[in-house]
Amino acid sequence: MSKRKSTKSELDIEKLDYCETARQLTLIDHYLLKKVTNSEFFSVAWEKKSKDIEAPNIVNFIARFNQVLTWSHSINGNINVLN
Repeated sequence: MSKRKSTKSELDIEKLDYCETARQLTLIDHYLLKKVTNSEFFSVAWEKKSKDIEAPNIVNFIARFNQVLTWSHSINGNINVLN
């Protein structure tokens, strides 16, 4: 039996279908937004010190938004969208 080397593979963003990428990101966002309750939203609980307890779903959505924003900025200069 031969041993396989584990290699770290990187995702080539230019090989992804842009519409499918957008669809998957939207599905994740929809799942997170569905969890937000009225009380979290209308009490502006995400701005309070106890935000992790009073507004965990909004806090999670904000964190996800920031992750996607950081990711999109990191690849922005590496993609030629106008092929």
